[in-house]
Amino acid sequence: MEIGTRTSTDKPVSLAIDTGWFLSGCVTPDHGITRIPVNSESFVIGRRPGLSLSLPSPRVSGRHAEILVIGDNLLIRDLGSTNGTYVNRRRVTRPTPIGEGDHIELADVEFRLEYAAQPRQQGVFVDPSLRKTAKALDSFEPDWILSQFQELLQREAVTPHYQPIVSLTDQSILGYEALARSSVSGLTNPAAMFQTAQLVEREVELSILCRRQGVSTAMKGLPEGTRLFLNTHPREDLQRDVYDSVVELRQRYPDVPLTVEIHEGAIDNPTRVFAIKQQFRDLDVTTPASCATATVHPVSSGAC
Repeated sequence: MEIGTRTSTDKPVSLAIDTGWFLSGCVTPDHGITRIPVNSESFVIGRRPGLSLSLPSPRVSGRHAEILVIGDNLLIRDLGSTNGTYVNRRRVTRPTPIGEGDHIELADVEFRLEYAAQPRQQGVFVDPSLRKTAKALDSFEPDWILSQFQELLQREAVTPHYQPIVSLTDQSILGYEALARSSVSGLTNPAAMFQTAQLVEREVELSILCRRQGVSTAMKGLPEGTRLFLNTHPREDLQRDVYDSVVELRQRYPDVPLTVEIHEGAIDNPTRVFAIKQQFRDLDVTTPASCATATVHPVSSGAC
């Protein structure tokens, strides 16, 4: 169990990361070759504005494809595009490993995948000879992803990390938000865990496990009476997944103060949400009316 701290001036933002990977190609026919960094763990490409890479071609779908960075590995998957995603002339029909030198086609737009990471600082040396090639990823198949994720679920290998929820009025600690990490190779941080869960469509199962481990571990390490803030996932059904799993937690831990933070992506019917909130109140479980009531301080380096 770990407890992290944040400074109240920081805001939760989606930060670009240096993966060392680039797409090299012509974004438009009248421009030369452009080198575009793959700078997020979920790099979405399509015609819509606001994506990781927006392409002007009318043959490219609104959300065409996604490149996933999982540990040291890259995969690409098609997002239901009309004109297809291809790797080395083969159409992508499932999450497919990609590596340096691969030829990627998104409808009529073509790229070459390149890797140009610099040796890391802080005493960690990356041997330039360890090139990331498609051959090195031969064994990294979707079956491997499934087996790793299956191992995580079977071992319940989720390690909670607790962040303080601080009052905006007097800076007192109202409770702790339960986040998650894992010791399973390739799935050590929440982004990798939930990206992999998304690949195998098991985000709900992972979210329920994170809440269960968050509460059970807190019982062993946090002071008695500490309020726990539990997260939900937008793919969860509020009644079947969220409420039923919280009922189980309440039965096992009747005296733990609980707050369930309903993900805004799961709110499809205000009337239904109101009814769920009433059910939670009957369990003595609170649901925040507004995020303005408290601030979650950003995690320090090394936290989730």
